[in-house]
Amino acid sequence: MYCSSSPGSVPLLYNVSATKLPITADLTLDADAPMGHVTVIVSGHGAQSGGNEYMHTTDTVSVDGVVAGSFATQVDCAAFAKFSPDGNPGIFRNNKTSNPRNWCPGSLVAPRSFPVQLKPGAHEISLAIEPARMPEGSYYATSISFSAP
Repeated sequence: MYCSSSPGSVPLLYNVSATKLPITADLTLDADAPMGHVTVIVSGHGAQSGGNEYMHTTDTVSVDGVVAGSFATQVDCAAFAKFSPDGNPGIFRNNKTSNPRNWCPGSLVAPRSFPVQLKPGAHEISLAIEPARMPEGSYYATSISFSAP
């Protein structure tokens, strides 16, 4: 992805069903971005055999091999049960213990933004996910963007 000197928000990956880790995106800038942000939205999917939908992960965002930040995906879905009265009630219980989830039906997946300072040229943005396992039928729905004033 190539950006002008004032890129605004540039999607690098948009709702990609990633099946390999780490997840990477390329960015090329033609001018300095005095202070920008890398924003990641990611959710695990795949319910078979302990799939990625049912695990808490620690996710780390790096730019050119330097860690920009990390976050945990653990969520509690109890507050969203009322929006799914005919759905699977088990999804909304014990999410911090015996029934882990990293997203909730009826809820938005939170974007995570990290400040970065980039020089002109090529850059690689990487999203590492731990534990780094990918059971059959699982994937990470991933969007990564870069924004600068």
